[in-house]
Amino acid sequence: MKILFISPGDQPDYLSDCLYHGLKTTMGRDVESASDMWYMYDTLLGDERNFLYGRGFTLYGLINSNLQNVPPYKQIEANIRAHYYDLVIYGSIIKSKMLLTLVEQYYSAAEIIFIDGEDIDFYEQELVSRGIYFKRELKEKVPGLHPISFAIPEEKIVQQIPAKTRDWAINYPGRLNTYIHHTEESYYNDYQTSKFAVTFKKEGWDCMRHYEIIANGCLPYFTDILNCPAETMLNFPKQIVTEIYTKIKAGQPISDQEYEDYATQLLKYTRLNLTTVALAMQVLNTAAEIKKGSSAKPRSSNNNTHVSWGDIADKFISYKPNGSENTLIYAGVATVQNARFLADKFSNTIICDTYKSASVSFAQINTAINVADDLDQIAKTAGTIVLDHTLTYREDVTDYLIKARSLMNSGATLIVIVPNLRSISSIIGFVKHNLKFGKLKLAKRSPANFYSVVSITRVLKAFGFNVKSVSYYGFNNTHFIKRFFNRFKSLSSWTCETLFIEADLSNE
Repeated sequence: MKILFISPGDQPDYLSDCLYHGLKTTMGRDVESASDMWYMYDTLLGDERNFLYGRGFTLYGLINSNLQNVPPYKQIEANIRAHYYDLVIYGSIIKSKMLLTLVEQYYSAAEIIFIDGEDIDFYEQELVSRGIYFKRELKEKVPGLHPISFAIPEEKIVQQIPAKTRDWAINYPGRLNTYIHHTEESYYNDYQTSKFAVTFKKEGWDCMRHYEIIANGCLPYFTDILNCPAETMLNFPKQIVTEIYTKIKAGQPISDQEYEDYATQLLKYTRLNLTTVALAMQVLNTAAEIKKGSSAKPRSSNNNTHVSWGDIADKFISYKPNGSENTLIYAGVATVQNARFLADKFSNTIICDTYKSASVSFAQINTAINVADDLDQIAKTAGTIVLDHTLTYREDVTDYLIKARSLMNSGATLIVIVPNLRSISSIIGFVKHNLKFGKLKLAKRSPANFYSVVSITRVLKAFGFNVKSVSYYGFNNTHFIKRFFNRFKSLSSWTCETLFIEADLSNE
């Protein structure tokens, strides 16, 4: 079986990553991906793990990099047209609909899988009939929606119940003073040496912490388990966890024998039902059953709104056929995989990423592309320079833009990509004192610089650039206000996540 796995690949997404880990563990290189998923592989550098969500614990840096299989973008398109893949899986359909228009022309709804791992109960209604739709936070049974939940790699499950030295784990969700564990070993040891650990619903019911507690031979005290909807966390051992909660809540003692019985049951259940491999098999088996009763005929799609980053970028990148002008310099923040959408247009491509792990991963699958640590290491001039979220996180924008300008040939194009400060998500983030733009992109520190269309235009003009166009990309439909705004072109700039600015050198 051949599978194409499509996801943004620019930052962790637990459900998408759980499924990807299970598929790669089971099927290896037969699972091709549209992005390099750099943080999933053993090329992930230790010091960069801490900057991932959840400090990179449990899921990340595990897969052997020899299993990485990321074809060139044009090859993926050709494979889709040839119906080379048996299944196309969208690991995070809310975040990426890359190539969906093309996929729907050559694949039936029974051959397309949509994974929706968002914390909220919203789902894309228009997609339910167009693929096999798995929804994580599912309040009730909905025709066409299949429940799905997180999982944990089998190698993270202890073989036996560890010796206990305390009653309660130190880590307590929401209490920042208990987040003292800077390594996975220390974090796991907290659960392994504790009899009980507190957990509960946060943004969504499903949470990796639930699985980490059980996998380390600790009993969860799930304080609001009774309120969890029946269709949410369907695979989770709710009955056993509810018994544990009820006894602790009532002040009933749990004997050593009862404790061992509960912990043993949960470990056995986890190995059978809650591993990433079990998750992958659940998805594949569901797809196989649905395909049996399907006509399996592709449906021509008239929807041309589902475009990839590359589709958008192509509108900005001028093709430079000769000489040094045909050099692309791409600088990003965990976004260098975007360069692969453009690389075939240039005779020479140089990338540099804030995350070295991303550059290392990218270089392994794109040996013709040169890697640099930063712009300062680049001596060649270029016809096109892309600064993908880098300005947001630069402390010294002045020197950075001066360097970028010095690398440009006359007539060269500068593409600057920044978060949309005007978006509703950004505004909500400011209200909540979250200065990371709602986690739109990874960063090693909180953004030092914020840009609106007016301010970024003013900054670029001050450094001798002429702004030719500003476009909006990455529209969000997860809230009724956003869906309303997206109906009107004049209002849609309030809901997009990213600004694309095209500039060239000013003639003044």
